[in-house]
Amino acid sequence: MKGTTVEVCTDGSNCKQCGEPSEVATSKQWAVFTCGYESIRGNQIKIIQKNNYLAFCEMKVTDKFIKKPGA
Repeated sequence: MKGTTVEVCTDGSNCKQCGEPSEVATSKQWAVFTCGYESIRGNQIKIIQKNNYLAFCEMKVTDKFIKKPGA
């Protein structure tokens, strides 16, 4: 999933970049990403890959907030 970016949007606009998925060794592994340590509100997730095709068998989205270490 190299080169893939993820954005969180509200109704298709006002998008904020969330991050880039972790590298995976093969096409049969999970890629994981977090939006950092800030809360991003939205009702849509945009996954962009400009150089290759994307195919998903399963996707999980959670709203778990991760505290910054030492905070």
